[in-house]
Amino acid sequence: MTIEQIIKLLNLDLSWEYAAMIQYIQHASMLTAPQYVAIIDEGLQHARDEHEHAVKLSDKVQ
Repeated sequence: MTIEQIIKLLNLDLSWEYAAMIQYIQHASMLTAPQYVAIIDEGLQHARDEHEHAVKLSDKVQ
């Protein structure tokens, strides 16, 4: 596997991480009732986790 192929795959994974982060945030923002606070918090925590993954991947691409 060439370095170009590895970078391409890392960038693909990076795009998936960002997509997942956006989806978690979007879904959390759609829940508005008080009984969903725990679910909202969990969704936002998942979004933070995805962001951390994205940062780690972007460090590897550089």
